[in-house]
Amino acid sequence: MLKGKILIILFSIAASLSLFTQGCRNQAGKLPENVLDKQTMINLLTDMQLVEAALAVKQSRNAADPSVPRIYYDSLFAKYNITKAVVDSSLKYYGRQPEIFEELYAQVIIRLSRIEHDNAMREKSRADTLLVHDTIQAKDSLNLPKPPKEETQPATSITEQPVH
Repeated sequence: MLKGKILIILFSIAASLSLFTQGCRNQAGKLPENVLDKQTMINLLTDMQLVEAALAVKQSRNAADPSVPRIYYDSLFAKYNITKAVVDSSLKYYGRQPEIFEELYAQVIIRLSRIEHDNAMREKSRADTLLVHDTIQAKDSLNLPKPPKEETQPATSITEQPVH
């Protein structure tokens, strides 16, 4: 009888520990409220880098309008249906986990490199198209006479050839 009670107590402890550790794993795997998941964070960080690049170009071309960055970022937050507070809490959360933050930024760099490559290829293709177009235009503008059409003789078949 004592053995049965001991087994029941041990089983209860084991079950409690199992439930406790399972609960801890779920808590550890679950993101805090107002923190973006990794994939959304990668997308957002990529877009934020593109916004910063656009702002830098815009600022270098003319006097900086102080309302422009806010307009860009408000538009970005609307795209993801988030607020600045969510972005801030997400940056703090991932900033406290440098390994994860490095992984996120490695993906951002890969995406930005891909975007840069795609844009370069589009520009090259566009430049090639313009070059071909300009070459054709230049040939046409020379007003060179068109070569005469060669008159072709109809081919004679073997049976129509005279026999000698």
